[in-house]
Amino acid sequence: MQIPHVCKGIRNRTNDKNNYKTKQMMRISTLLLGATLSLSTFPAMMAQTYCQPTKSSGGKNWAHANSQSFYSLKVSSDGNDVYQFTDENCNNQYNWIQDEQGFTTSTGKKLVLDVRSGIWTWDIQVGFDWDGDGDFEDIQRAFSTVGKKPTEKETSWNPKYSDTYANAKWREAEQNRLGHRGVLYHQFTFTVPSNAINGKTRMRILCDGDGGSADFEMCSPVGYAGSMHDFGVTIVSKNTAAKPVFSVADGIYKMDQMVTITTNTPDAKIYYTLDGSTPTAANGMLYESPVKVSGLEGNTTEVTLKAIAVKDGMEASNVATAKYTIQKAWSIVKGTVHPTEDRYITSATTEDAKQNLNFTQSTKPSVVYINTGSAFTVESGSNFKLHVQCSPSMKWDHAIVFVDWNHNYSFDDAGEQLFKVGEEVKGNEEVCNFTRTIAVPADAVVGATRMRIQFTDAWHKKNEPGHTHSAEDVIDKGGAYDFVVNIEKPVVNGIDNVSTDKTAAEVYTLEGIKLNKQVNELPKGIYIVNGKKVVVK
Repeated sequence: MQIPHVCKGIRNRTNDKNNYKTKQMMRISTLLLGATLSLSTFPAMMAQTYCQPTKSSGGKNWAHANSQSFYSLKVSSDGNDVYQFTDENCNNQYNWIQDEQGFTTSTGKKLVLDVRSGIWTWDIQVGFDWDGDGDFEDIQRAFSTVGKKPTEKETSWNPKYSDTYANAKWREAEQNRLGHRGVLYHQFTFTVPSNAINGKTRMRILCDGDGGSADFEMCSPVGYAGSMHDFGVTIVSKNTAAKPVFSVADGIYKMDQMVTITTNTPDAKIYYTLDGSTPTAANGMLYESPVKVSGLEGNTTEVTLKAIAVKDGMEASNVATAKYTIQKAWSIVKGTVHPTEDRYITSATTEDAKQNLNFTQSTKPSVVYINTGSAFTVESGSNFKLHVQCSPSMKWDHAIVFVDWNHNYSFDDAGEQLFKVGEEVKGNEEVCNFTRTIAVPADAVVGATRMRIQFTDAWHKKNEPGHTHSAEDVIDKGGAYDFVVNIEKPVVNGIDNVSTDKTAAEVYTLEGIKLNKQVNELPKGIYIVNGKKVVVK
């Protein structure tokens, strides 16, 4: 049966002493069927049973007092007031008003509850039964810890509130200022779960007077002079558009990414932002084609992509978020130099490059990563020699040479770890003076890229024989040196690539003067032959 009460009305109680001794409560089944709910969404057989304590834990000598009980409630959502209730006198400890008082909300909504209680209240606790099983599983407390019987110093009388609640004179002055007894105030924020029951359930507000012997639980009798109120909450499950999905997972990328955004909701529109703000139909960009997530050359750029799906007659989807790091810069490796030994490159030079490298240094660097800024130029498809000399103590390291041939800011692609000098777990004299011939791939990307020479202690992974290496490895007692490699296309000899047929070849000087000569008759120089620039050697 139902036992409806209002705070100003007459309160019915049960006097089942045996039940009180065991659980100090009784269970009352209450059918919560809203008039607007169909039987298919909330079957008549489904009933909710809630604990409804009816005795003060302090016994007959602990009388109820509204100065320590609930005063008012205001519920708002999306900036709009949803429901307000004020219990001016609060004559009763227990107030089962869920059938007369309550509000309607929907799944996914954020609810803000402004709750006030009497001047001498210790604490306020609010609980929601989202799944309609009769238990208040989502509970918050204003001052003390949920699930723990609070001491006075853990409630609103906590000394940290010495300028307000912990000061009795302040409470009295505040009551005079407000003109009512609702001095104790707290704002709670709840979010209606997506799987909340579709139909009517309850919210319970427990205001604790002086703590006393009460356990401050939703099913225990209230403490000295406190109060308990049950409100009805009707939840409407609205159809929600499916959350968008990104074709590229969030993470670190060396190149710009083209991200396709989809949703499983047919005919839904997708709006997105790239600045981390939450998209709406008003401020978001309408998705029409794959979104380019890009970064600036030479920089590491972080981009936050957010998207929602929107369709008429449906709630907007939850926000999909992905964070991308576009690393258009070569990594700065970490690690250590040797604390006492001089381990460093003394010179790095090239031979047979179009413009050769000539780097020298005479003192040990204080940092592990050295961006030398020294450059050399090679042509794709060519070969050059690299000659490296080091200080004598570098024999205790091994060296690995990398070149980023495809200019994607990574040295770890296939064919980019060129060679290793020296062996593991032994001294390597060769590391102090080595020369290697390097072949530039014919398809190497034209432009400025990097060569990295990495030195690390030969014993750095002595317990991992056969381990692999990366240009991103943490350096142990060595260093990493970066050099600029300018890659150019080779100059093509036009004699080998242009037809010598006089009728097929039209020859012009660079000044635009047409020459009546066959190609094989041209003197050394640069010409335009059949629209192409040709060098005759």
